[in-house]
Amino acid sequence: MDLKEALMKSMAEVCSLYGMTPQFQQETEGSLMATDQVNVMISFGPNPKGKITFGFNLTRALKIAAAMLGEEVESFNLKARTILSEFATFNTSLAIGKTAVFGAISFSAPIIITGTNVHAVISRLKAKQLVFQIEDDLMLLTYCIE
Repeated sequence: MDLKEALMKSMAEVCSLYGMTPQFQQETEGSLMATDQVNVMISFGPNPKGKITFGFNLTRALKIAAAMLGEEVESFNLKARTILSEFATFNTSLAIGKTAVFGAISFSAPIIITGTNVHAVISRLKAKQLVFQIEDDLMLLTYCIE
């Protein structure tokens, strides 16, 4: 299974565990950037080697944290950051496990980039962006293989 298909399947599986239904909207190409209010990046390797960034608006990030915790989350505090990091790590590891990987893969600790009007270039390598709609919010999943 290729990485795109694996990411789409893992997103559906992980979201369904917490009562969310992601609807795939489109795929685009560009660079790996962090441009949303909340961005979680994970690097993996050595074969394949790459990066995945999950991008959310603050409202969606809080809703995902609340769904995973089973309680209301009002601010993007340390607990919410940790839970969103787990969401990204779970999705990434599940997707990589669905691909034809030979040998051990290691994952970096998630890096969270937050703010309004964020525009951080993470890699200039060509990247693919999968756009999902979860309820009335969009989630961007951008990945590149080095």
